[in-house]
Amino acid sequence: MCEAITDQPTYTTFTVLVRLGISYIKVPTSVRRTKMKGRTELVYLPEELFRLVETIRNKLGMNRSAFYRHCIMTYLESKNLLSINMKTTAAPRKTSASK
Repeated sequence: MCEAITDQPTYTTFTVLVRLGISYIKVPTSVRRTKMKGRTELVYLPEELFRLVETIRNKLGMNRSAFYRHCIMTYLESKNLLSINMKTTAAPRKTSASK
């Protein structure tokens, strides 16, 4: 896997095969790469849950990634699964909405 670290975001474009009934369709996809190190993961959400999440995150003024990271970290913290080092590393960044 090629990893680019630049000041400007770069895009990796590829095709995903999506199963539609008994056949597959090709869906062109592009992934934005930035200086941030990490992974992009896909999560399935039923439509009703997705709409609920979108409503809540918009009210909080968060983008999807920040909201999902916040939810994951809050859940892990509630289960006492985070070390002190992990808590400081994954602390949410201050944005203009949180000032």
